[in-house]
Amino acid sequence: MAVVTIQIGQCGNQIGRQLFSTIHNDITAKQTAVSSSQNDDYTSASLQRFFRRETDMHMPEARAVMVDMEHKVVTRMMSEANKEGMWKYGKGQQYFKNSGSGNNWAHGYLVHGPEAQESVLELVRREAEACDRLGGFLCLMSLAGGTGSGLGAFITGCLREHFAHAHIINQVVAPYGDGEVIVQDYNTVLTLSRLHRDSDAVIVAENDGLHKVCATRLAHKHVAFSHMNSVLAHQLGALLQPAATCGRACTLSDMLEALVSHPDYKLLSMMHVPQVTAFLPLVFCLFRLFKRMLWAAFTRCLCTLY
Repeated sequence: MAVVTIQIGQCGNQIGRQLFSTIHNDITAKQTAVSSSQNDDYTSASLQRFFRRETDMHMPEARAVMVDMEHKVVTRMMSEANKEGMWKYGKGQQYFKNSGSGNNWAHGYLVHGPEAQESVLELVRREAEACDRLGGFLCLMSLAGGTGSGLGAFITGCLREHFAHAHIINQVVAPYGDGEVIVQDYNTVLTLSRLHRDSDAVIVAENDGLHKVCATRLAHKHVAFSHMNSVLAHQLGALLQPAATCGRACTLSDMLEALVSHPDYKLLSMMHVPQVTAFLPLVFCLFRLFKRMLWAAFTRCLCTLY
């Protein structure tokens, strides 16, 4: 089942680009530690879930809609994807304007939201109609900024209204505890209140936790947002890539049924071991390290992550 990703704001677009690169690197890896037939099934299922590839396409296109109130980040993410030469964003699947939200949640929710509603929903409908079977939506956004939080919350509400039977998962990034934006606490509370109402699950990643993983587990001396985005992309990739359960690929519905047992318990977090370098495929790294380490060692690692 296909998943349409909606990248909102600077944070959402950066994470989305890294996520698609991570997934594509994983499914095109030569060292997989599984049989050829199993790898072919995995590759086919993953491509169908996250990319679309018509007969006249040279590269697969991400099932994504890019939204921001400024064009710079959207343009840069598209350029970086094209430079990789392995996948690309579809033309015409971007919405941006020339003025930001100024870290103002109300401006993103009450001003930019209604202005962008019709155009963004049309892009989403176009992407959803290109799916053979729509499994749901993955919204990537931050909690601190005005566009990611305010506009992201508004778009999530629109998705719930217009796609009432589709699953909606929001991946949100919480700001550093010592402060990035002076109104970040207000933005966070207002966003989470709307997402708790409209979303099926809210996966919360904290910059402090991601920074700690980069500094302690991956030994980065100078941690940058690109390092943190890579860790988060690996976590999302490990969660969302097709996994066989009872002889069939696990869907978003199966995942939500297991993780969100009650409508009021929607806030989720991700922790995974082992932490691996971004330059190796997920499956190969996990296979290699699981052969060397015992469950007790993995459990100790989990307890010290955050």
